[in-house]
Amino acid sequence: MRKLIAISGSSRVGGNTTLLLEEALKAVAGRVETDLVELAAFGPAGRRREGALDEVVQKMRDADAILLGTPSHFGMPAARLKAVLDATWDDAKRGALAGKPCASFAVESESGGELAAMGLAHFCAVHRMAYVGYVVGRAAKEREILLDMRAAREARALASRVVDLLLSKG
Repeated sequence: MRKLIAISGSSRVGGNTTLLLEEALKAVAGRVETDLVELAAFGPAGRRREGALDEVVQKMRDADAILLGTPSHFGMPAARLKAVLDATWDDAKRGALAGKPCASFAVESESGGELAAMGLAHFCAVHRMAYVGYVVGRAAKEREILLDMRAAREARALASRVVDLLLSKG
């Protein structure tokens, strides 16, 4: 069975970004094997568990498709996620992720979500991945993303499109 990994750059386990990715994964349950990686579970910023970056990067290499989720920090992806993306530089030169379908998900409190999502799109372009699109949700308080029905609907649809592309590749 094909494998889809979703990586949440939220600073909190179970944060809004993670909840949005969980919603996306509901749409593809049973069609592909899924793995949700919460970067917050690897330890506090600046003191993450040793080997955590290598572990996540290896999961990205092993996956057939990738969903990237981030809170918007001044229109940029979260530092936790950026550290993982930076750790893939050699993979970009080797084409290790090339051709894999990917999509981005961002959660904003007021603005900047689209910029953060497009920053992740650029990452996918550098890796020559098949970028499918992005979703931006809005939430300022814990679990508030669950009230954004538009984002939930779009997240499910986008994950389905990623898996449709993946499965159409044979």
